[in-house]
Parts: sequence; C-alpha cells; structure tokens
Amino acid sequence: MSDTRIVIVEDDPVIANLIAIRVRKMGYLVAGIFATGEEAIEKAEELGPDLMIMDIRLKGAMDGVETANSLYTRYSIPSVYLTGDLDPVTFDRAKKTFDCHFLQKPFTDSDLSIAIELTQYKHRFTQNLKKGQEHYSAILRSLTGGVIASDMNGQITFINPAAEVLVRRLPGLTEISHLDDLVTLVDVKGGPFSDSCRAVIREGKVLDIPGDVVLLSKDSSPLPVRGSISPLCEQDDMISGLVIFITRT
Repeated sequence: MSDTRIVIVEDDPVIANLIAIRVRKMGYLVAGIFATGEEAIEKAEELGPDLMIMDIRLKGAMDGVETANSLYTRYSIPSVYLTGDLDPVTFDRAKKTFDCHFLQKPFTDSDLSIAIELTQYKHRFTQNLKKGQEHYSAILRSLTGGVIASDMNGQITFINPAAEVLVRRLPGLTEISHLDDLVTLVDVKGGPFSDSCRAVIREGKVLDIPGDVVLLSKDSSPLPVRGSISPLCEQDDMISGLVIFITRT
C-alpha cells in the first residue's frame, strides 16, 4: 500500500468514482473527490495530497489548468491532466504547468499507473533540483567575495551581498539590472568592462581580473579589485551567460 495521497477533480461523478476505484486498486490512497476547482483548492491544505488527477474541462469558474496552476503555486502539488479533444489554446496553457503529465481519455489502468509514477518522478526531480539551487544560492550569498551573474544580454540574474557592497548597491535594489549600468572595470589600458564580458561569452574561456584593475561604480570612488569572469554553461555545455567574481585587492 503506497502512502501517496491522490485527489481526483472530475465533474462527472460516474467517471470520478471509476477513477477512484482504479487508483485504490493500484494501492494509492484517494484523499478526496471534487467536482470543481474551487472545492479542490479550498480543501487542498487540509487534505495534503501528493498528486492531483485533474480533468482539464471542469464546470465552474475555474478550469483544470487554472486549478492545477493554483495548487502548484500555493502548495507545490503536481497534476495528471485528463484530456479529451483539446483546443490548441487550452493545450498551450496546460503545457506551461510545472510537473504535469497528460493522459488521453479513454485510458487503461496501465496508462494511469504510468502517468502517476512519471508525474511523481518528475516532481521529485524538480524539488531536488530546487533544493540544490537554493543550497548553492545560500553558499554564494555567504561568500566574502563578490559574485555577479548575468545572462547573454548582460541582464543581472544574481548578485550576492558582498558584490552589492563593492558596487555600493542597496540590497534588493532592482532599478539597476544591466551590467553596463551597474559597474565598469578599467585596466591600465583603459579597456572597458563590457568588452571583457563579450570576449568571455564569445570565446568561452575564463578571464582573470588582475590586481591592477579598478572597479568603477555609480556614485562611488575607484576601487582596486581582482578576480575572474567565467562563462556560465548549461548541462549541454551551451553558454547561457557569465559569472563575475571580484574581491578587493
């Protein structure tokens, strides 16, 4: 008997009860059956389901997509979507739901079992990845050196407290969102910071920031720094941005 708690959201009571019977036969616990998205959301915190089996076409003010997105945002509950003939607009909306799986009606017990297992696996993977990212972010925030990350266009995606101090940026300030507007590094030759960043992205190589480089930021005096500029690569080794590490010399 699995301890996985499943809630079924289906506005046809006959279909809902048939699904519940099949789910119980698989060894899962049916925590609740609801006909509308509003009811499911209202009871979600109390019931604490691990997974939703969600008909996309629901009666009431909320359809299955709205309900699933709300449940994931509030409680991080994944959904198996039950679908018939979907129009392209609804299908496109549903695809954007995190940790979802589509199950076409009519379906077999095997189809349902696989959909539940795949959705649970995808959700566990996402949650573990999120925990890893949060842990990594916590480490970066605790470093005494400054860390600034940006995407390919120079838009800042991360800046730790130490970097905010170095560039005299107030914590949480969002008005400055581009590297060129936030900080400039000038070497003895007067080479601009933006050129260095473009070289790292273009060549995919780590660029050392030697001790004779000066950090210039808005409303602050020049500050001697050292460090490095590195390409930020995804799992497929594609460069998606860069990471700057700087410390005072």
